[in-house]
Amino acid sequence: HERLNATIIYVTHDQTEAMTMADKIIIMKDGIVQQTGGPQEVYDHPNNMFVAGFMGSPAMNFLDAAITDRMTLKGGMFELNTTDRIKKIIKDNNLIGKEIVSGIRPEDLEDSNFVQNIPANSTITANVEVTEPMGSEIYVYVDIEGILVTARVNPRSKFRSGEKAILYVDTSKIHLFDKKTEEAYI
Repeated sequence: HERLNATIIYVTHDQTEAMTMADKIIIMKDGIVQQTGGPQEVYDHPNNMFVAGFMGSPAMNFLDAAITDRMTLKGGMFELNTTDRIKKIIKDNNLIGKEIVSGIRPEDLEDSNFVQNIPANSTITANVEVTEPMGSEIYVYVDIEGILVTARVNPRSKFRSGEKAILYVDTSKIHLFDKKTEEAYI
């Protein structure tokens, strides 16, 4: 398009294609625009769970959680501390005591054996279901409260099916969504 000095509209259902080819993308669902923006902007700041789940491969993981009075994210099998950015979102949206959906990208989960100085309440212990060595990384599928969650971990990780995994969660990258509307809290 630069050589032709023209705008080109390219339609695809392949988010990887969209991310690699576009300067600006429009995500639609059922004929309704969900979000418009640069590929990285849409990936980093999805407007809702549909966009968050569509952008990225593997897709974003979604876990139900409650916001505690200490501003932590509490699920049945985990309690995660939050960063200042998340605390501001919690305060601005009056979320203390509310049920939300937390979004965690696979690359924001890591084998805790490969992370130094792990902050308190920033890990989740889960059962390993399947591992997929990819060369530069391993996709680890774990069961968290009956939900299959994907982690992209260090290729030297020793996780095996049927074993427990302790995954570090980069809590600075967590997304919060309204449980009913599926809209992102910002």
